[in-house]
Amino acid sequence: MPEAVNIEVVRAYDPTFDKLGLLYNRNEPNSLLKLEELQALAAQMGFELVALELAPGSDQPPDVATIPMRMADLAAQGVRWKYLGSSSFLYQNGDLYTSSAVENGIAVVSPYESLVRDHQALLSVAARYQDVGRLAAAQAVRILADGAAPGALPIAQATEFAYVVNMAVARELDRFPPFEFLQVAETVGK
Repeated sequence: MPEAVNIEVVRAYDPTFDKLGLLYNRNEPNSLLKLEELQALAAQMGFELVALELAPGSDQPPDVATIPMRMADLAAQGVRWKYLGSSSFLYQNGDLYTSSAVENGIAVVSPYESLVRDHQALLSVAARYQDVGRLAAAQAVRILADGAAPGALPIAQATEFAYVVNMAVARELDRFPPFEFLQVAETVGK
């Protein structure tokens, strides 16, 4: 899903949004790619990105204990919204990650719906697995039945997304979604 969609959804949820936090891990190429993508989006879409490395200068995997410390650093810099994108390390430590965010008054938005349903992320904007499966199946048909070369096919992207809000976290952060948002979002954690 294009990251610009996440930014627009956060703006619809919170019109005062102007700063996004990101924790990244230099040991994960996908985490570095997300950093670069969000840096470019910040310039294009007019928000400030506060990006902090989990283990600055280290070639070793980060220590889990740094998550709450770095979350407090983000809060000290005025971050109220935090993005968790492509990071296996942070996803695997989702409970500590999201609880640390809430303890620091930070709302987490993520494409990982499970972080909203099973942990304390506030908001997820994601393509549902069945929709991604349909896209993959359509691409496979083009290759297997129609004889298209895989490299010649355009990248398929979902156009419909599921919005999930954790209302228990919304209450704890005192950040309730606007009525218009609730008309399209699924709520959990009531």
